[in-house]
Amino acid sequence: MKLLNTLSYTFLAGLLMLVAQNSWAVTDTEFAGMLKANETKLSSIEGTLSRIKSQKLVKLGDEGMDQSMYAYAESMKSAFDLASSEALKAAKSNGREGNVGLVGAFEKMAKVHEQRTALLEGKLKAIDSGVKAGDILLDKSLLQRMTPSERSEFKGTLSPGAIRNYERLSPGLLNLRVGPTSSLMPDVLALGVAPVAEDNSCFNTSLSAIGDFFLSPAEAAIAAPCVGVCWSRNWSACTACVVAAGPAAINAWNAFVGQWNGCCGCKWYKPWCCACKAAAVAKLVAKLA
Repeated sequence: MKLLNTLSYTFLAGLLMLVAQNSWAVTDTEFAGMLKANETKLSSIEGTLSRIKSQKLVKLGDEGMDQSMYAYAESMKSAFDLASSEALKAAKSNGREGNVGLVGAFEKMAKVHEQRTALLEGKLKAIDSGVKAGDILLDKSLLQRMTPSERSEFKGTLSPGAIRNYERLSPGLLNLRVGPTSSLMPDVLALGVAPVAEDNSCFNTSLSAIGDFFLSPAEAAIAAPCVGVCWSRNWSACTACVVAAGPAAINAWNAFVGQWNGCCGCKWYKPWCCACKAAAVAKLVAKLA
């Protein structure tokens, strides 16, 4: 997955360089398609969390939440880069090249996404609470995919109340070596997860690394200041703004990657790790907007 992300980002970087070196402009329609893809990615993440909450069930396929969030963050950075590249071409050519309107289109979408991504962490924390209380169930298929060490770790995180519920549904199952072919596994098991000292320290450390969600003026709104000056065709101011935005966006991305890597593994028997990664995504979007 890491190699795929690297190759994908390398391809996008090459595309942006190609755009910057040529006079043809990215059209509003083409960029709208890119923004629509970002909207689809975020909506899919939100839809998964909403379904888990309403159905009180985590199913096979939901375990890719971290990959989905990372792909969304990467696509938002790519959209920002493309919009900035087009604005810079327009500014340097006094509007003869490029497309100055893309920065505004990105900023408009990013502001909406900023509000929505800020809610992801809380939604995942609510799922975490539901799993700990045994109110949210893990599907059999997810448990069957656990390695022996993961099952051992999972058993150690169960709260007393969840263990009683678990044993009531399937007595003695926690002491079995459960494999994919076992006929003793019920279709759905109610599991409750209690905090584990080691993993919670990972979560708390990651949140400390992320810092306060509210951004300082120096960090916030990389795109927003460029919208007005570029749209008004103040080319010198537009150039200065976009040039300054480039390093700021790179720093924002590098900070995101550092925060992301500081989180523990996003697995559904310890959802607080997913919440940690969601906080990193939200901060990146807030910085780019």
